[in-house]
Order: sequence, then C-alpha cells, then structure tokens
Amino acid sequence: MHKLLLSTSVGILALFAAGAANADDELLTLSKDPKQWVSPTGDYFNQRHSALKQITTENVGKIAP
Repeated sequence: MHKLLLSTSVGILALFAAGAANADDELLTLSKDPKQWVSPTGDYFNQRHSALKQITTENVGKIAP
C-alpha cells in the first residue's frame, strides 16, 4: 500500500511539473511578440518598454478614455 501511494504521488508531481514547463515555454514564445505582455512590466526583465509606435508625442494629448 505504501509503495502504491508513493508511486502515485510521484506520478502526480511529474504531471504538474510537465504542465508548468509547457506553460513557461508558451510565455517565452509570447514574450517575443511586442503586442503581448507576459507580465505587468512587459517582460521578465521589467523593461516596461513597448516597441509599438501608435502613440507618439504628437497624438498623446488626443487620447480619450
């Protein structure tokens, strides 16, 4: 019984680890697209920079809520 519980626990932990690794790969892929921010600061380096060019110093005053 003890071996069954141990092997089941190890199997469940392996499944969770595999799912977490898959999610991390997806975030790394998304982080290469400037339109996608994978964290509130933009990327894992906390750059807080966007490569998008639609808002400029000329049109920033015309932005409406």
